[in-house]
Amino acid sequence: MRKIQVLALTLVACVALTSAASATTVITYDPGDGNLNAANAVEGITTLEIKSAGGNFIPANVTGGIILPPFDTITANKLFVLKTDGFNDINFGNVVTPGLNLDQLGADMSIDGSLKQGGGLAGDGPGPSEGLDIVVVPEPGSIALIGFGLLGLLSFRRKR
Repeated sequence: MRKIQVLALTLVACVALTSAASATTVITYDPGDGNLNAANAVEGITTLEIKSAGGNFIPANVTGGIILPPFDTITANKLFVLKTDGFNDINFGNVVTPGLNLDQLGADMSIDGSLKQGGGLAGDGPGPSEGLDIVVVPEPGSIALIGFGLLGLLSFRRKR
């Protein structure tokens, strides 16, 4: 049983490392509060455009100093940022409607942009593509549910 647990943890770690290595640009969304973050540790992002067909952006909640006119803009349907020097990590604040899941984000939003060294951020169409990873932060309730499930399995095993 111990070998199975170690194997399972190793597989989870390998999947996480593979996912992080294959996607150089990561868009992170927290469904708990609607926080949106964009990061690229390898190259700076010069332009980022995220469109929401359903109007899921909340312009009033953007972090101060992030949206700088005349080029940067945020409306209910569009977030656009132009930084000629590029950025590696930017936190927009709680600018997306809270409570959405990955399927809803993929169906509603399209992401495009460019990198400082040249090249595009994403391919044609909505959802993630090669070089782009969308991460939805798990809700604390989901993590607690998994933890209680594991505790139940352990107690069941000990009763045997």
